[in-house]
Amino acid sequence: MTNQNNRGRTFWDLIAEHSKMTFTLILILIAIILLLVFNGYTLKSNFLTLEPEKKLNNKNIQTFDTAVTVKKESFNTSQVVSKQLVNNANSNILNEQKKINQYEKLNNSNPTVSVTSNNQSGGITANQVNIGAVPRNLDEKTQNQLLGILKKKNELIGISSVMGDSEAFKYANQINDFLKSQGYTKVEGVSQSVFNKPIMGQFINKDSIGFKIVIGTKLD
Repeated sequence: MTNQNNRGRTFWDLIAEHSKMTFTLILILIAIILLLVFNGYTLKSNFLTLEPEKKLNNKNIQTFDTAVTVKKESFNTSQVVSKQLVNNANSNILNEQKKINQYEKLNNSNPTVSVTSNNQSGGITANQVNIGAVPRNLDEKTQNQLLGILKKKNELIGISSVMGDSEAFKYANQINDFLKSQGYTKVEGVSQSVFNKPIMGQFINKDSIGFKIVIGTKLD
């Protein structure tokens, strides 16, 4: 008994005497450790390592906004290409229209006048004198102008003249025969048409199907 009192109380004896307090202190210590870990502090020992989850570097992550920006740039690029194609198509149409206008101007200006005199002598002085415009004739200059406008020989070409106008019908047939002789494979021939308003001179229309040549009444 004397030897046991001489040794005194140990640490474990103290824990055994105050077990509830010891348990409470352990819980408080664990709570403090967890709180420190969740706030970014690292706890390392030979037996235990506690540290917060590492966050990824934002610089190495492609964000959703960046992906959207790339798509927008690609979309803008396709818009530029489409706009260029539309501009090129409009430019080609304008060039064709200019050629058509030149063709109309050439055929509608400076008509030649023919004079027929019957029962007279010594010039155009007596009895009946008939003065009128010479019927249109497909001359070389007009032929070259047509070839400049109708560049594709496999494109559909329709020709029509005003119904009841024999001069317009003959001129339309001249154009029809000339185009076929030049190797145009889709010339539909000459048709006579009735229009809802007077058609004067001649003109060419271009649409998505092909060309339409319209021969109206000759201008005086």
